[in-house]
Amino acid sequence: MSIKIKINQTEEIEYSSFDELLELDNYDDIIFIKCSDMKLTSLPKLPNSLQKLWCWENKLTLLPKLPDSLLQLGCSHNKLTSLPKLPDSLQYLLCNCNYLTSLPELPNSLQELNCSYNKLTLLPDILPNSLHIIYCSYNKLISLPDKLPDSLQEIYCNWNKLTYLPNSIIKCKNINNVYYDNNQIKYISPHIADFLNKLPEYLF
Repeated sequence: MSIKIKINQTEEIEYSSFDELLELDNYDDIIFIKCSDMKLTSLPKLPNSLQKLWCWENKLTLLPKLPDSLLQLGCSHNKLTSLPKLPDSLQYLLCNCNYLTSLPELPNSLQELNCSYNKLTLLPDILPNSLHIIYCSYNKLISLPDKLPDSLQEIYCNWNKLTYLPNSIIKCKNINNVYYDNNQIKYISPHIADFLNKLPEYLF
């Protein structure tokens, strides 16, 4: 397997290792790195201009400091137990299939969060108002944040330990899909049930 990179919107270039990459004079100009399925246990210092990091399907237990320019982070299918501080620029966070027990503060720019298949018991209390999609299935969530973002369009929270849905879900006027099956919810209040019944798709 090889590491694929992009520098300033050029075509993808392949390198055999990070040692080779680190020797580049323009290493800090790299905007995209894909180093998936390489059995990596660690990553070096990341380029200052990096916008997309795809490092899924490795054996990473930690991530290095993330650059302020990062827009997309795909670190699924690793052995991560925590994440570093997330940059304010981040729009997509795909950290599913790890061993995370908590998430750091989520930046206000975040649009999509996939944290399914971890060991989370709670999501951050404050979710960004920019968030459109949340995948948090197959965790150990005992509740969702009281305040869901008005921008939310889809939420997949099935296969957890939820006992109720927050009232704020009815204020998510753009929401289309709600999946909350296989939880411990025994009662849905009438106003939430009425709201869910009007959605294009929901599963309980």
